[in-house]
Amino acid sequence: MKKLIVILSILLIAFSLYAGDEVPSVDKKTFTLWSQVEGVLFHGFTTKGYNNSDDLLEANTNDATWNASTDKVNLTIDENQFIGSYIFYSTNNSQSDVTFETYPLSLTVYKKDYYVPYALDYKEKVANDISVSGQSVGSAAQAFVSKIEPKPATDIVLKTNDKSSGARYGILDLYVTFKGSENIKFGLPEASDKAFYRGTIVAKVVSRK
Repeated sequence: MKKLIVILSILLIAFSLYAGDEVPSVDKKTFTLWSQVEGVLFHGFTTKGYNNSDDLLEANTNDATWNASTDKVNLTIDENQFIGSYIFYSTNNSQSDVTFETYPLSLTVYKKDYYVPYALDYKEKVANDISVSGQSVGSAAQAFVSKIEPKPATDIVLKTNDKSSGARYGILDLYVTFKGSENIKFGLPEASDKAFYRGTIVAKVVSRK
């Protein structure tokens, strides 16, 4: 008898809690799917040519893409020289700024440090939801000797557009210009295949809120 009373009490409580249409149930006519997608961000320098976003996605999986080095620059001519490309790709929801830092080419000969400044120009080849400033980074000047390493030239070259989303990408063709005739007058020391004049261009991506 006590057992029957307990069962009836439980049923009564359950009925009072879930009376009428308030009984919780699973909607059998709706199948809800949930998914998370990670943002993609890659960028870098290359001497290989790419023309569209499909090329960039394929290039990102290939280590041969990132051959960011060239020994073809001539310090003794005034004409601009094509050196390669910078590529950028992002699906992150946050917006990004890309800054270039350029360091003069340098060589040490008999404990003297020689520096060769240059201007870095970049031209938009492909752009989707990004803005390119189109200004030169640094400037060409006659070579010089210094005991103090010069500071790099710095400038923002690329920004993803405000409130943009999805695939934002760009390809920039890069050119360097030297004061070649002035470098000849200055008298640059010899550099061989064992001791190059060497300089670097650094790309930094900063997320902006």
